[in-house]
Amino acid sequence: GIVNVTDKITKLYKVAKVDLSVDIDDSKAFLEGHFNYATSIFKRQTISGYIDTFIHILEQFVNLNESFDSLKVADLNYL
Repeated sequence: GIVNVTDKITKLYKVAKVDLSVDIDDSKAFLEGHFNYATSIFKRQTISGYIDTFIHILEQFVNLNESFDSLKVADLNYL
């Protein structure tokens, strides 16, 4: 698929430089994302929920049968 999900943890920084940062790499045949977050603010389960929601939204784009020109944010299902 276009989104590969793994539970691989990589440490880009020892300490998060901001509360939450997301980097998405689209240079391959699939998307690869990295979430870096302050563990003093977010729980791992919260970030996992964010990732699940993000993937759900991306899958809606992939399965879209109409043109992106007519797409409205209100038409997306977030849950």
